Amino acid sequence: MERHLPVADLLEDTCLHCQHPNPVTFDELLGPEVPSRNPEGEDAELARLEAMTSEERREYFRRAFERCIRCYACVKNCPLCFCTTCFAQTNQPEWLPRTVGADENEMFLLGRAMHLAGRCVQCGACDRACPMNLPLRLLNAKMAKEAQEAFAQVAGLDPETQPPLSVFESQDKDIAEHH
Repeated sequence: MERHLPVADLLEDTCLHCQHPNPVTFDELLGPEVPSRNPEGEDAELARLEAMTSEERREYFRRAFERCIRCYACVKNCPLCFCTTCFAQTNQPEWLPRTVGADENEMFLLGRAMHLAGRCVQCGACDRACPMNLPLRLLNAKMAKEAQEAFAQVAGLDPETQPPLSVFESQDKDIAEHH
């Protein structure tokens, strides 16, 4: 018996909002190019988050971060986490205490989001791996939007561009003004 299913029923939710479903560079593309299912880039979750006041957003993420058990499943499953040792697990220097608490979780999750700003391609591997169902893709989507607005950079579109928060120049205008 042959059955036909809508492709949207078989895809991950993250695939349904992907603006760039085709690789930017490749030696050979197998199959035809895939049209974007979300050409305007609308992300309903992100729109709901941005409709909140800054206090409501802070509270939303604070409540979510409290649930984190710091198992590092998000780090282990992220295809773009490439550090041999995560900053949160180093002890020389110790960026983050080993204790798990609201403040430590916030530093870990926000630090990780900043580390991925301009690199995260919204694949959702972090969300799928998280046993506590934290809204990690949403946090990364917000960071990606901030990186795009501040630096005109979208993750994955230019393999030569460095992620914006990984590049530091002491002559940067904003940095020089603060010293």
